[in-house]
Amino acid sequence: MSDLAYSRVAFANTLRGVAALCVVVQHYFYVFWQERPTVASLINAPELVSPALPPTLIRWVGYLQPFELGQFGVGLFFLISGFVIPFSFARGSRRSFIVGRLARIYPTYAVGFGCTLAAVWMCGRHFGRPFPYDATSVVVHFFPGVQAWALTRGIDGIIWTLNIEIMFYLLCAAMAGGFTQGSASVFVAPFFLTAVAWLVVPISGVMGGETAVRASVLCLIVQFLNLMFIGVAFNYMARRLFSPQTTITVMIALAISMMTIWQRALPIEMRYGWSYAAALLAFATAFAFRHSAVFRPKRITEFLADISYPLYLVHGVVGYASMRVLLELGWPPALALVATFFVVMGFATLVHFAVEQPTHQLGKRWGSKWQRYASVSPSAATATR
Repeated sequence: MSDLAYSRVAFANTLRGVAALCVVVQHYFYVFWQERPTVASLINAPELVSPALPPTLIRWVGYLQPFELGQFGVGLFFLISGFVIPFSFARGSRRSFIVGRLARIYPTYAVGFGCTLAAVWMCGRHFGRPFPYDATSVVVHFFPGVQAWALTRGIDGIIWTLNIEIMFYLLCAAMAGGFTQGSASVFVAPFFLTAVAWLVVPISGVMGGETAVRASVLCLIVQFLNLMFIGVAFNYMARRLFSPQTTITVMIALAISMMTIWQRALPIEMRYGWSYAAALLAFATAFAFRHSAVFRPKRITEFLADISYPLYLVHGVVGYASMRVLLELGWPPALALVATFFVVMGFATLVHFAVEQPTHQLGKRWGSKWQRYASVSPSAATATR
């Protein structure tokens, strides 16, 4: 990436590492201790009943409620994706984008999910429990985007965000021409989908069953598509396609659209609204100061950004299982936390260098081939002009 191109996304790269750490802190310092039935279900272990008080930092994270660092981090991830993805269409075709996304997302996810399955099996074995998932649920779970509509049981606790990311990528690919031309028409999509979802809710409620569940999935996806398109609006302002005034207007309209479907369907609890509002404020502030020395490349922030995706994939079930077993073996909570953090960071780093980095480069090469093929086709050349 050129220095000019990097300067446009350096602040987003820094925020990506921050977002990953926020999610890890929330899960390790709050969810593991306060949502014990959920954690026990994820890791195939008996519910933790230890009366020992968790470390001070765990209580501090609890004091932040209803602001939640995990949802704050998720909000940042969605905004970052919305901001970064449109740049892809300035460099390549729809086909090269799809090839690149497939190579970037699925191989690393498959390995990360494999680590999750191994952790579930080993934790269950430690506590004398059989593996809890059927083959269909496991196979479907290897394919984010498909799993959302298959309605199979969630296994890793994080696939719901990847399901939304995949839907965003497909929507962007469908509107590749608009992104290539920098057209404001792309913003019609989230408003149209919000209207569709808003109308579907009462109909699905009458029909009930899987129809109602799929309508809830649709509402969850559409809700966050609005948030991701706020990131797109910032992208347009960075490229001087939108004025600041236009960006603010579009951002407010998208926020209202997001709240409309949220209140209509309640796919997640409304109390998380503060966390997503804070994510938007943090992103907007970082964007305003994106040329500041704060966002110049630094080894630690670059490293965290590099491993953010594999860290996001492996930290949950792998980390929960590690802490649960260590506590069962009599380790003090603080020591179990520290040991788990370093284990998970090690796994994430290994997956990044062994899987994510090579497959990402492979995707770039394949995408370049598609781009060359497109350049010899008059119709493809017109579509990517």
